[in-house]
Amino acid sequence: MNRTTRQETTAKIIGGNVRAELARKGRTQTAAAHLLGLPQSAISRRMNGGTAWEIDELLALATWLDVPVTTFLDGLPRMDSNHQPAGYLAQVLAPAADPFLELTAA
Repeated sequence: MNRTTRQETTAKIIGGNVRAELARKGRTQTAAAHLLGLPQSAISRRMNGGTAWEIDELLALATWLDVPVTTFLDGLPRMDSNHQPAGYLAQVLAPAADPFLELTAA
């Protein structure tokens, strides 16, 4: 997955999570927009994944909705320090034989 696609996917997942929390708490996009000092259309673009959320926006929303900010990150693929999906190296290396084991078995 290239960087642009990953960013779009991330924005859509976060937007969907924000939308779900707003619905759970009975809050509207208009109220969220007012809280953040943005037009409602900007909130709509963020919820649809067209615009990335700023961390300060997510922190403000989390406080307002009384949820941990990590709630908005649910469903994101975990990445390691090389920006690979969590467990990527284990998947790549698993089929390879361990050379140490081959030497001790001989």
